[in-house]
Amino acid sequence: MRTLLAGLFVVLFSTTALAELVDNSAYQSWAACKPGSSVTYKTTVKMEMEGMEGMTPTTTVEQKLVSITPEHAEVSFSTTMTMAGQTRSMPGATIKIPAKIEKETLAAGDVSQLTEKPKITDMKESKEALEVKGKKVETTKYEFTMEVTQQGQTIVAKVKNWVSKDVPGGMVKMEKNMDKPVKMTNITELADYNIIK
Repeated sequence: MRTLLAGLFVVLFSTTALAELVDNSAYQSWAACKPGSSVTYKTTVKMEMEGMEGMTPTTTVEQKLVSITPEHAEVSFSTTMTMAGQTRSMPGATIKIPAKIEKETLAAGDVSQLTEKPKITDMKESKEALEVKGKKVETTKYEFTMEVTQQGQTIVAKVKNWVSKDVPGGMVKMEKNMDKPVKMTNITELADYNIIK
């Protein structure tokens, strides 16, 4: 069950079909930094399913810029997960964030790991300032519904995504309220960042 849930978290962020390509704001924000720049996110998950009541897994992810090219940013990840009083570190990974991304998925963040293109509907866009490390960060807030089918499972989530060009990786906060296949709320917030110019 935990393996399934971990897979569902990953699935919400990940496309392969070709469409109109535009500048990827996540890449651009990394490209404004030098290698060694980093961000740290904390994610809390609340699940409404039998046997998981009251459990709120917390994940801390540090992303660090390894290298930047005109085609992509190479970023390393290190992850620590705490659930039911137990903490576990997961093997690190490195991904490439492309300089161009499909226009339809720009607001959803990095969806490059999905094998099927997500369907995004009911898009709303606004401006909002959020506080990070005692400073106000100006963001663009996207609200939308995302539906994706992965390995026969259809996942539907209401998503709010706050992004800013002023922090590495671009994401400041993301809230996902999933209805299918399980009810789950997932909140990821920027806890810290370090920019090397």
